Amino acid sequence: MPLVVDFAQDPYFARLFRKIRDEGRAEGRAESRAKGEALLLLRLLERRFGPLPADLRSRILAFDSQAREACADRIFDAPTLAAVLGDPPLHQPIAEDNVAGPRSVGPVSPGSPPPSPMTP
Repeated sequence: MPLVVDFAQDPYFARLFRKIRDEGRAEGRAESRAKGEALLLLRLLERRFGPLPADLRSRILAFDSQAREACADRIFDAPTLAAVLGDPPLHQPIAEDNVAGPRSVGPVSPGSPPPSPMTP
């Protein structure tokens, strides 16, 4: 005769199932948050410096949270893309001529509408 176990009714298996489910959910949320941070960083970098080479996009998507935060801290003050990416542990050398320079949108006076994102 086969052994039949109702996992939902067994306290040990129910607790084990909840633990595995909760760990999976937490891991999924962390991965989603990391991907969202990387995509936002890419968007800001491309907005400031223009289109990025595919290999650089791949490297940025692979950054850990510490590297993403470091780049985000420098993105508005650094004069070049290489300066945003920081020291060699965060990136391989980048040929600056492969990437457009910072985009100038001109001065904005208080009360005026923000400049168009398409302004060169």
